[in-house]
Amino acid sequence: MGIIHKLRRSRPSLACDLIEPLRCTVELTVVRHLDDLQEPKRLAGHFAELFETPFHYRGGKFRLRSIIRLMVESFARGLDGKEPFYPFILHARDACL
Repeated sequence: MGIIHKLRRSRPSLACDLIEPLRCTVELTVVRHLDDLQEPKRLAGHFAELFETPFHYRGGKFRLRSIIRLMVESFARGLDGKEPFYPFILHARDACL
């Protein structure tokens, strides 16, 4: 099942759809650490830190790892149409380089 991504064999299209709003945090991390692109271990460390980084989501501030869980739960609750889905939106105040 997929909403944005086409269905393809062996690709979790729905998981790809759900993670799409978080792509901006990955891109932000890469831009912030361009000097480390040739050092995979250092870059991996920056991505580990990313999951512990607080971002604004639904009126609060949460670590990215928690936002992923909250966003997926919101999607699941929104499937019945009784509650809206709240995707992650990167706010300018969180995107400063």
